[in-house]
Amino acid sequence: MIDAIKLRGLGTAGVPTPPGQPTEVLFSQPILVNQLAALLGQDVAKIIADLMQVGVFAAADQLLDFEAFSKVVRKYGLTAKLMVPLDATSGGIS
Repeated sequence: MIDAIKLRGLGTAGVPTPPGQPTEVLFSQPILVNQLAALLGQDVAKIIADLMQVGVFAAADQLLDFEAFSKVVRKYGLTAKLMVPLDATSGGIS
């Protein structure tokens, strides 16, 4: 599993699970374009083309922020959720 993200409601190779189960991607840190391609089971060139369609120009080894990431996964019927780590300074659990 890629450290930056986790899929929920998807089986192996990004195949959707039966209807009624959630399909979301949890994003906790920037992810490389080629990692996103592997996660979605797509060719890197396809992901780069998807990014270009939404106004993001990136290479295979470039990090994506949450905004770019969410635009691409939305094209594949997934919902992106941002995970913000809690720390002691914000009153969260350490």
